[in-house]
Amino acid sequence: ASVPDAPLGHLLSMRTLVAVRAGLGLDNVQASKSLKDVCAGKSALQNEIMGELEKEFAGAGSALEGAEELPMADLAAKLAGALPGYGASGPGAALAPLVNKLGSAKLPGGFGLSSARSYLRGAWGLGEGRSEAVLVVALAEAPPQRLSDESQAHAWLDACVASYSRECGVALSKGSASGGTAAGAGGSGDLAALLAAAGPGAQEAIMSALAGGAGGSDRGPTGGLARLAEDSAEAW
Repeated sequence: ASVPDAPLGHLLSMRTLVAVRAGLGLDNVQASKSLKDVCAGKSALQNEIMGELEKEFAGAGSALEGAEELPMADLAAKLAGALPGYGASGPGAALAPLVNKLGSAKLPGGFGLSSARSYLRGAWGLGEGRSEAVLVVALAEAPPQRLSDESQAHAWLDACVASYSRECGVALSKGSASGGTAAGAGGSGDLAALLAAAGPGAQEAIMSALAGGAGGSDRGPTGGLARLAEDSAEAW
């Protein structure tokens, strides 16, 4: 089954915006740090980022007062209270233009943001909210130059999904879109994922159980699953 969708979060948006403007990776913009910590005394940069945060979280009002002093996790909690609907329709006025610019500057010809969203939906089973969040994370993972073709774009998007998964603590796997594989143990995608996650000993046990009762025949559902198990284990 596909992973339940979720809107773009306040904390992820904030950390990404700070990372992009400060020229840092997301790993260097930790939720426990304040904007003041990240800017390390660079007042011009701090003021610039504060202006971007006010634009991104328009309508937050007093929730942004003293924002530069607060740990980003605490600031995000305040913003969530002030703007509970944020992210439901994608990023705000600061991040949305950056995502559009990223698409036009870095994606290959014939493969724009709509193609990227379709890929995230089809290959990863992501809903609209998570797809937009991956594209926001992609701002901090921007390639140094335009990607040359669709295969490069797919590989880059896969890396961005991995970063999003790590940052948000949600397990994602390729081919998780609903309807993409058969349900239950007979689904080749489910079986391949099970084998990929298993250790060598567990793989052997799974294959033995699947092959049991087949009489060595490769016909029928059990024999077919055993062959798939063997192929998947070899690939693993």
